[in-house]
Amino acid sequence: MKEKIKKGDKFVCIKDYVMEDGVIEFSKGVEYLSEKDGCLTDDHGDPDHQMNLEINFFDFFTHTDKFKIENLERRIELLENKLEVAEKALHDIEQWDDDLDDEWGDPGRRASIALQKNLITDGF
Repeated sequence: MKEKIKKGDKFVCIKDYVMEDGVIEFSKGVEYLSEKDGCLTDDHGDPDHQMNLEINFFDFFTHTDKFKIENLERRIELLENKLEVAEKALHDIEQWDDDLDDEWGDPGRRASIALQKNLITDGF
């Protein structure tokens, strides 16, 4: 490993780190702090867990900041896709044939309900 773990570094586990005896020492999705140079504090609270340099460290861990940036980029992409769908729906509403209101209902109300469901799904 070219990069060294320094005290104060934070990493997110991106894949369970399992020891030879089958015990999971680091769990996927959890952020870990280095309390000592060359070590990460594991799931059991051991601050002296030295990392085996034979493994590819970054197959299991990524810097916390990089992890947060990648998640934000994915969320932005998802929101852009949702916005595109909403814009298309609004365009379709503008083109709506009033003769279909009786059969399908008011398009503005239908679009509003769909957007409200999206907001609820997204946690707003």
